Amino acid sequence: MPFQKKCPLCSAKMGKVNGVLTCPDCGYNESFGRSSYTTTSTGTTADTGESSRARYQSSNTGQGSTASGAASAQNLRPYEQYLNQQQYNASTPSFAEITAQRRERYGDERPKSNSKILIICAALLIVFLTILIPLVMRFFTASANRYHTASKEDTDNRRAGGYTADDNAYDDTQPIQETAAITVPQSEFFAQMMCFIFEKDSSALTADDSEQLVSLRIYEAGYDYMAVDYVLSDGTGGTVYPASQKCDMSEDLTCFVNLEELYLEEAFYGNLNLDGLDKLHTLYYDGYISDIENAVNPSQLTELGLYDVKFSISDLSAFTNVERLYIDCGMLSDVSGILDLPNLKHLTIEDGDYIDDLSALYQATQLESLSIESNSLRDVSFLTKFDNLKELTIVGSKVLDFNPLAACTGLEKLYLLKNYETADYEFVKDLTGLREFGLMTSFDFDDSDMPDLSALSNVTKLYLGNFESFGNLKYMTNVEELTIDDGGYGDFGSTNALLSLPNLRSLSVINSSVSPEMIQQISEAEGLEYLDFYSSYLWSGIHPIINMPNLEELHLEYTSFMIDPDSIAANERLRLLDMNNSQIYKYSTDQWSDREDIDVEALQSALANLHGMEELMLEDLTINSVEFAAQMKNLKLLNITDNYVTSLAPLKELEKLQAVVCESNPISDTAGLDAIMIK
Repeated sequence: MPFQKKCPLCSAKMGKVNGVLTCPDCGYNESFGRSSYTTTSTGTTADTGESSRARYQSSNTGQGSTASGAASAQNLRPYEQYLNQQQYNASTPSFAEITAQRRERYGDERPKSNSKILIICAALLIVFLTILIPLVMRFFTASANRYHTASKEDTDNRRAGGYTADDNAYDDTQPIQETAAITVPQSEFFAQMMCFIFEKDSSALTADDSEQLVSLRIYEAGYDYMAVDYVLSDGTGGTVYPASQKCDMSEDLTCFVNLEELYLEEAFYGNLNLDGLDKLHTLYYDGYISDIENAVNPSQLTELGLYDVKFSISDLSAFTNVERLYIDCGMLSDVSGILDLPNLKHLTIEDGDYIDDLSALYQATQLESLSIESNSLRDVSFLTKFDNLKELTIVGSKVLDFNPLAACTGLEKLYLLKNYETADYEFVKDLTGLREFGLMTSFDFDDSDMPDLSALSNVTKLYLGNFESFGNLKYMTNVEELTIDDGGYGDFGSTNALLSLPNLRSLSVINSSVSPEMIQQISEAEGLEYLDFYSSYLWSGIHPIINMPNLEELHLEYTSFMIDPDSIAANERLRLLDMNNSQIYKYSTDQWSDREDIDVEALQSALANLHGMEELMLEDLTINSVEFAAQMKNLKLLNITDNYVTSLAPLKELEKLQAVVCESNPISDTAGLDAIMIK
């Protein structure tokens, strides 16, 4: 906007009248102030740039107006009379006199009234509204008629408006949503997802492809990059990493008309539109409950997951058919909303330390499974009234006595973890029907052996925490999955109890000190397919583990271990290796000797033998080249964050590659990788 000069007397914005800047409020104009000189009490001096207002004010020695000025003042406005009184030199025409003379010669120079213009504008506005309002009313009336006609003919039973909390009836006050016509994704994110799943170009995608998806989980896999887990109608599934990281939920989900399960975890997706997904029965969502009510018929959901819930879940009454409810509590303090779910059978409450009232939980006697993490829980006797209870998990409570659970003979799954106010778990031996059991207690230096659980012969999934020796595992021959958390420097007994577990496929030894004997015993369990040493300290080399014949996944995040690169054999079986933030040392037969960092070139040479890799994570390992990955033909994801790689060119021939996570690298060459996510 151009600069507008202000009046030096009243500060109003001035406008031109007959080519002269004139104040519309007080009448001052620039013709008077353009003189290069101004008069003061001491005579005539050069203009030094002082303010215009100062030029028209006298000193205390100024005299009154001349006679002619007084005569002229009879026609002056009040402000002109005031200025006239301030003049101090009778020989100099006053501002008031000059103004009166100009008015007599040129007429009143003030802008004329704009009232006529305002009247014309008001008349035009009235005419415009008179025409517009009837048109708008006819439009909405016609839309409403079309909607009710379609409802009567039952041509579209999809939800068009919002559901009321009382009766789930259509609410005509909500905006009417048109049924989506698209059959394949339009956004870049979902189009790339489909291309990776069906291994075809976006132009070749069809409605039949969209209809094959029955389950989707969209989440942040790490470092702000998105991943999608999927399941197709034939039962096959996997994980893909779209190059586009802008996940737009507004329309594309409506393509997947056979979708039954949708997990939207801890990410922002914009407007949620699930119109037409009539088979959807499971929804996990990181957002407001009202968003879900506006996106889908609440009564069709049987499983609901809510992340980071604030304060209350009192608005669940519309979800009348929900049988499974997952709540990541955040700041939740009240769980009374569960009483509005008459069909609730399975309840999970995580991070519930802010809950101050569990009375509603005591009344939910119909529950078949309960998982609760809350230090507000101090008693379990109320659970004896839960006649249908089959699964129970209690984490981080302040319960003093778990013995009442001995009466819950119908339990099939029981996890009691980090409940450090008690150490008496003898009652567990009476629960012979258990198929899954987990126990993590305070570490006892005098008795660090795992308890005798031979009575639990039917257990297939076992979790043990804060124990050191695990020889008693030999009596639990049906175990398929075993987790050891915070274990001491121990082993599996002199006979290697792992060899007594013929069905063992998954083993996790996390947050533990792993002795050379235990590493050797694990390597002998050749049936293992999954191994996790997260945040553990291994006192020997990892190479016997990497060479296990059936191992498919190996997790070594934040793990300290030694490795002999020359001992890594060619491996087509291992498909996932996670070494993020590990401490890797040269192999030494002396476990007590000072450790030396592995030579990075030797490490990269060893990695080159892992030809079957699909997902490889190597964050912060001083890697300086990705040449080792050039022959990993099945590689989909490579994470080399915080390393020293300068070129990704060796990866350009990998046809299945979907994502390279490479933050904090001095990369200057990404030629040939335009179609994949580089982040």
